[in-house]
Amino acid sequence: MTTSHQNSVETEIEVPSLIQPLVTVVITSYNYERYVGETIESVLKQTYPRVEVIVVDDGSTDRSAEVIGKFGTKVTLIRQKNAGCAAARNVGIRHACGDLIAFCDSDDRWVSHKLERQIPQFQKDPCVGLVHSGSRCFDAKDGRTLYECWPRENTDFHEMLEWCHFGLSSAVFSRQALDRVGIFDETLCGTDDWDLGIRIAFHYRVVGVRELLLEYRMHESNATLKADSILKNSLRLVNKPRELHAHCGLCIRARRLAARHVRRGYYGVAVGRAREAMAKGMLAESLKWRARSLWNYPWAMKEIVRRRVFRIPTAS
Repeated sequence: MTTSHQNSVETEIEVPSLIQPLVTVVITSYNYERYVGETIESVLKQTYPRVEVIVVDDGSTDRSAEVIGKFGTKVTLIRQKNAGCAAARNVGIRHACGDLIAFCDSDDRWVSHKLERQIPQFQKDPCVGLVHSGSRCFDAKDGRTLYECWPRENTDFHEMLEWCHFGLSSAVFSRQALDRVGIFDETLCGTDDWDLGIRIAFHYRVVGVRELLLEYRMHESNATLKADSILKNSLRLVNKPRELHAHCGLCIRARRLAARHVRRGYYGVAVGRAREAMAKGMLAESLKWRARSLWNYPWAMKEIVRRRVFRIPTAS
């Protein structure tokens, strides 16, 4: 039997320092000396006045620490051995003093009024646990806009379970929410943000500010994680929240759709790798990626038939 989900938000939840809560911004960096300075500047230029900036250098071997050090006492620099982005974010959370905690990857940048637009959402409703925004993806080489992502105004638990509807660098979290649901799962490399979003959405409201407040930089180093690892961890997290809402028909449907979305995403990456290999004359490598794409997303066969046999265009 299908059951509906009711957010278990206690009425006594209160957000500390409602007038102007302190926001801790955690910037994690690994070998991004060419971008991290611009990221820090975009955070320091926020029009919202009460901001604490923590930069966690996750074992960089380039000049990142030197670039970060030029900001002096404006930022708190924490250096650690390389442990992955989730572990670095957790270190930042443990050192944060803010009532609200935001994250920004060291190759992204914020619009100057980002926090000013987001903080009032927490002040309006103490049941809000996560506020995110729209983002503009731009090419690192020439600055041109590649695409824009616009958020839903509200995302419930089942929608978050079906797909990650926010970008971490656009998100601000209630410290109280993080204390309740826990921090990033360091075993879910590359999908730890989605996992945290699911846990937040189960207990709190997730609100989207429909403005492009994040600028996401697209460059060759973005996809540093292997596609196979992303696929494995995505499928793991889809099944992870089973104990949160047992025997729920909506959850079962959301997990099924999530798995399909994940596999379709992998298919797109694998096809891209196959084309790149073919262009370089690497036939065996190209065939390997083609086989992986179809093995993990067999629904693609239907699309291939539509295009090549019946010559029917796929849905846009």
